[in-house]
Amino acid sequence: MATIDAPNIAASGLRSYLLRTLPAKVTAINLLRAPVLKSPLAGPFTLPVGGSISLRIAEGASTQSVSLTSGSRTAAQIATEINATIASAASADAQGRLVLTGAAPTSTTPGVVEVSSSSTAAVMTALGFSPGGAKLVRSALGAPGLNGVLDGEFVPMDPGSGMAVVLGDRSVEPRSSNVRDDMRRVAFKVQVLAAEPSNNFDSFMELLNAATRCVREVLAEDRTLDSAVFLTEVTKETAIGRIFRFRDGLNYPLMGMADMAVRVHVWERTEP
Repeated sequence: MATIDAPNIAASGLRSYLLRTLPAKVTAINLLRAPVLKSPLAGPFTLPVGGSISLRIAEGASTQSVSLTSGSRTAAQIATEINATIASAASADAQGRLVLTGAAPTSTTPGVVEVSSSSTAAVMTALGFSPGGAKLVRSALGAPGLNGVLDGEFVPMDPGSGMAVVLGDRSVEPRSSNVRDDMRRVAFKVQVLAAEPSNNFDSFMELLNAATRCVREVLAEDRTLDSAVFLTEVTKETAIGRIFRFRDGLNYPLMGMADMAVRVHVWERTEP
């Protein structure tokens, strides 16, 4: 009796593997997502007499003002003065820009770095920031639960404050026209959704990229999906450049979505 069940073998293996591996991967990726705000312009900068920069580098923290030496100053010199007041907050990159770094987000606290509008206007102009200030927020990505990795999109989905993965449309084809070739290729349209719990419109794409990175990396780490299939590969990714809610109202989180084309190779016997 022939056994040709490639779609179910592929879908079951993919869902089971993602449920097992995504939580640890999400934790690891979140540690790499500290907010980093760079000055648009590169130094040396001409700073005014009596100038200061006001910074906040943690959610809930108060803004701290740092007095800056006037005259022609490099990013490294400005960073040294900032770090004397706010430890490890500033550095300079290879292009001579001032780099401000906050803490990585956690499940309870987003990462924040902010240059306040209370900074001296001439300092903001010299660095390239708007006098109105600049702010960057990074919300922690949450791992999907049992109902966050679904086989089919017409199932109640629970992304919560994290991410969801939906195994959607699929197609199956033999690897070759040789009837004795027992390899089947199952192509999935995989949707990756990321919920932005802080409702930050300006940071959803970074969060979505983090979610797709998690899926991409775990699939690259074991292409056999715990020995369930022969090979798994991601052939294409398309991130949707707009944000949405499932319904109106702030009780529903902002969502970002990306489509991933995933191809799973299943080895099976087609003849008795």
